[in-house]
Amino acid sequence: VLAINSAYYEFIPVADDSDQPTVLEAHELQPGSDYHLVMTTFSGYFRFRIGDVVRCHRHIGQAPVLEFLQKGDRCGDLEGEKVTEHQFLTAASNAALQRGIRLGPVTAIPIRPGSELPYYRILVEHGDVPDVDTARQFLEDVDERLRTSNFLDKARRREKVLGPPVLSRIPTGGWSLYAQSVIEQRGTGEAQYKHAALVQDPGILNHLQ
Repeated sequence: VLAINSAYYEFIPVADDSDQPTVLEAHELQPGSDYHLVMTTFSGYFRFRIGDVVRCHRHIGQAPVLEFLQKGDRCGDLEGEKVTEHQFLTAASNAALQRGIRLGPVTAIPIRPGSELPYYRILVEHGDVPDVDTARQFLEDVDERLRTSNFLDKARRREKVLGPPVLSRIPTGGWSLYAQSVIEQRGTGEAQYKHAALVQDPGILNHLQ
């Protein structure tokens, strides 16, 4: 439940990408819709867009019950498909559950390889999916679930402007080593690190091979 006494909150519908989007107050949110969170705080922040995307589930009184979905910049947009981190992670988690895979950290990277069709590269640890056939089936499941949950992704694939995803299995333990390197580089503690399930920079591949 939104802590309505700790700050003043405003919300911008994710679906509204206009230059002057609609700004809503907490009691105006629609259950099932997603919003960018904007805060004005007692410490001096004024209409600060913190980068979080939340989903409204219902209201208790006039206070919305919200679910954090992702950071707002974690959205793939190679050809207008707008695949969000939340959509990808849900697809991967459900595909793993269906296949009996104990999936650890997983990440999708939008790739634009020049003359070939752009696509998403999906990274998992080899130890999570050691069997080649299971890996292929997992990838097919993820692909199908993404196209089901995101009609734009399905349309771009049908139009043949977006290629199918590709699965890469990185060495077992690779994510832990990467996380440690990021923590050391930032000079922060482990509590400040959160694995990103969608990363815009393909340069991450250079740290994981």
